[in-house]
Amino acid sequence: MCFVAGALGLVGTAGNLFNASLALSAVTGIAGAAAKNEQARQTATYAYQAAEATARSADAAMIRQQEATNSRLADDRKITAQKKQVRDIERKQAIGKIAATEGKSGRLATLLTIDAERNSARMKEVLTQELESAEEQYFRDVEQIVAQRDSRRSQATDIANRGYNQAQQMYQSPLSVIANVASTGLGAYTAISPHQAAINAND
Repeated sequence: MCFVAGALGLVGTAGNLFNASLALSAVTGIAGAAAKNEQARQTATYAYQAAEATARSADAAMIRQQEATNSRLADDRKITAQKKQVRDIERKQAIGKIAATEGKSGRLATLLTIDAERNSARMKEVLTQELESAEEQYFRDVEQIVAQRDSRRSQATDIANRGYNQAQQMYQSPLSVIANVASTGLGAYTAISPHQAAINAND
């Protein structure tokens, strides 16, 4: 950087002081920029890792919740099928008892059979409606589970974006380092130039 002082007309001790100031500013600026850029890189890395962990956790939680919800619906369907089977058995038993009972006219037996069929159908319809309600709740639960996962994934994206923006603010480009050195050099030149004759006279 010796040529800078000479190009600006500073010679002797004044030029040496200017060059030393400029060199110190450059070294300090480059070292400071390197430290800030490393910190920026670490900030971005930590943010990315945190975002990735949050997204993975959200996906894992969704899978666990969906498995539990699927299992619950499967149990409801199995229980409903078993209850309907019981109702069918009870209906057949009731009709069998009616047919086996002596002393009932054909019309009365028919009415009792129709009533047994109707009761069985009504009870099975109640079971069907309960299962339909459980299935509707299942789909609402699934939508909520997916919405929770999407919300947590959005949070992960926000974490990554905040980390990236913070890293960008911390980052120092080579141009900013050059600008700082130039600003320091101008300050040194302004301070030394008017007094260079006096400074050199002390040699």
